Amino acid sequence: MSEQNNNWERGVLEKLATSALQEQRRARHWGIFFKVLTFGYLFIILFIFMGWLDSKETALSSSKHTALVDLQGVIAPDSQASADNLISSLQDAFEDKKTQRA
Repeated sequence: MSEQNNNWERGVLEKLATSALQEQRRARHWGIFFKVLTFGYLFIILFIFMGWLDSKETALSSSKHTALVDLQGVIAPDSQASADNLISSLQDAFEDKKTQRA
């Protein structure tokens, strides 16, 4: 009879210990989740306030600007600065509505 009593108590203690460990794991996982969520939120706020999310295109298109077409090399049919490449760049510069006109 003493052995059955001891086994019953041992079973209850094991269940109690495993449930406490499971609860600690869940609490730790939720704690990690909310910490990561908080840091992500803070980094997004930091990026917005520092202006790092604005691309160069949106920064340029927000106000009037002077269009610049970068030309490197000799204008020749077989070079990187061919007339076909320059024409498309010049057309893009002229079609931009925020480009300053003289």
